[in-house]
Amino acid sequence: MRAMTKQSAGNDPLLQLFAMLWDADKVFLAQLPNLVDELQRCVDRDPGQKGRMSSYVAGYLSDLSLIGQIIGQVKTCFPWAAGLDMDMSPEKRGPSFAKASEDAATVYQFFREDITPNLARIVVPFSKHLKYPIEKANSVTNVNACRQAEAQLDRLWEVVDAHFRKHTDKTLHEIFLSHDMKAREIHRTPEWTPPPRVSQPNDKGKENEALGDSFSRLNVEPDKPSSFKGPEVFRAPKIKTRDPCPLPDSSNATRALPNVLTPPFPVFTLPRRAYKVFAFLFPTSSNPSPGGGHAWTDFLHAMTSIGFAAEKLYGSVWQFTPLDGLDWENTNTRGIHIHEPHPTPKMGLGSARRVGRRLERRYGLSAERFALA
Repeated sequence: MRAMTKQSAGNDPLLQLFAMLWDADKVFLAQLPNLVDELQRCVDRDPGQKGRMSSYVAGYLSDLSLIGQIIGQVKTCFPWAAGLDMDMSPEKRGPSFAKASEDAATVYQFFREDITPNLARIVVPFSKHLKYPIEKANSVTNVNACRQAEAQLDRLWEVVDAHFRKHTDKTLHEIFLSHDMKAREIHRTPEWTPPPRVSQPNDKGKENEALGDSFSRLNVEPDKPSSFKGPEVFRAPKIKTRDPCPLPDSSNATRALPNVLTPPFPVFTLPRRAYKVFAFLFPTSSNPSPGGGHAWTDFLHAMTSIGFAAEKLYGSVWQFTPLDGLDWENTNTRGIHIHEPHPTPKMGLGSARRVGRRLERRYGLSAERFALA
């Protein structure tokens, strides 16, 4: 883009907007989100203006648009946003900023080449020992490869922690934890255990299952007798949890209720379609995830089946919000943003495990929380 002064902008709308961005007073009056939106509208409306934007300028404009969007979202959070400028003042941020700068200088100082241990002899990037096939289905080869890579990284961090403990009496992890960072639980791949053998059902069982699916699509009344439902199998545990004595006195029944063993958190009994998705997100040694993937529509169906509200925000971003009042391990009812896979709307094994770990950290979901109906 040809450089021009503010006075030479004239009637050029694009340069007028850039001139306003350079003026702090005009940015304060017009607000950055409004200026960025107007700049985007000017470029989209006139193809000639779009041709004047180099890739370098377009990259910075993209970052500026993101900053403007964040500012616009923050200012909607009243009354907290009203005091944001005061909270971000140098007087309040000064002590924490000075401490963060001091810790950053400490880390930089003890990572100098002359005193840092030779980490390259422990872990060589792109080495076969660091192969981590987390996106592949569980097998003895893939599990052993993951465990080998984790062991190599553990050796690396043992050396780094010993180095920083020697010079600062703290590990590198402890230095960063002092800045309001939440420690995460370290997950390690368990040893390979072959899945239990499941006897193949006979043809009659398959035939009954197929007939049961057909009847479910015909909306058969649930109170009508059917040989394919078998509800007695699932009622037996409930009968055993009741007080075996007769209950002529209501006070006795009240005292017996605390002795009933109930799970501390809800267990979702799901149909096969939703259960397969959560088994894919939370694999276990007894129920390893198969290869391939699951359609995004199946993931939406599974999340809504356990009480989440799904809402598409923009682009590929979806927001999943749990309903208020759900008695879960974490009483955090904030929503979580998950990106829809694109260009193919299919969730692979690697992305599914990342989503599963996020759901576990945020809401306490795990494989034990789901059962097949």
